[in-house]
Amino acid sequence: MYYCPCCGKIVSNTLGENPCECCFCETIMIDMDISSDDYWEKVTNHTDEIYDQDIRDTLVKTSFLFNQEKYNAREYSEKHFGDTIKCAAHCPTCNSTNIQKIGIGNKVASGAILGIFAINHIGKTFKCKSCGYQW
Repeated sequence: MYYCPCCGKIVSNTLGENPCECCFCETIMIDMDISSDDYWEKVTNHTDEIYDQDIRDTLVKTSFLFNQEKYNAREYSEKHFGDTIKCAAHCPTCNSTNIQKIGIGNKVASGAILGIFAINHIGKTFKCKSCGYQW
């Protein structure tokens, strides 16, 4: 589970990936060090709104990155439009969601073939299928 320290958006990492940026305000998301399963187990003992509000009160509103204006805008958006903004990983260059995770096999093969010249490739996690950018 991840949260945005600026606007308070909370997302799960169901794909096992770090969502990197908040889809609402584009701030870097922070890992809550709790799995989605543990989160949902805690939510069953409370309502998700109460648990999420506890997270926002303790983690978000105390952050130096907290922005009341963005927080209010996210709250308004979620209240009036639901959670229609989907937090999907996207290319930071062209904004495409047509991306793929660079697998460990690809990294090992690059390292074996290119040696020290593969260091730039090995440190990347995703590759955009639209523009080719790696990050």
